[in-house]
Amino acid sequence: LAKIQRDPRTRAALTHEARVKAAAAQPDRVEAFARAEGPDLVRITAKGMRLINAANAREHWAAKAARVTAEHQVIANALATVARPEGPRWHVVITREGRALMDTDGLAISAKAIRDAIARWLGVDDGPMAPVTWSYEQHTTKGYGVMVTITGGRHVGP
Repeated sequence: LAKIQRDPRTRAALTHEARVKAAAAQPDRVEAFARAEGPDLVRITAKGMRLINAANAREHWAAKAARVTAEHQVIANALATVARPEGPRWHVVITREGRALMDTDGLAISAKAIRDAIARWLGVDDGPMAPVTWSYEQHTTKGYGVMVTITGGRHVGP
């Protein structure tokens, strides 16, 4: 069936090339750690994590699911060793490092798994009525990575 397909994306999905390409886009090892810097500040660093704009990516649904699960797990594992900042409100800044800048809507989409992992760790929903404000930043570097700053307290805001 794959041999008769004219659409390269369909052919790739049928031959599992999409999964191989998605796996190749991720480094073999992502080093992630979190540290508490006082009662209201937690910083996460995930060196080697490459955030992908899912709105523009043409990846197989299974490859996307595996990538999102891996990103979520990396952040959850890093946060497992740290105490949650004091609430009842939090401000989270997710900073992407990459070789090129993304547009702002793609930046937010690419960080969705990270946002979900942090919201679960905080024990809140990540919707518009949640006690969390989210900000996204990015800058160019030679490699890939993600840095997250979680600030807690009564009067937290952007």
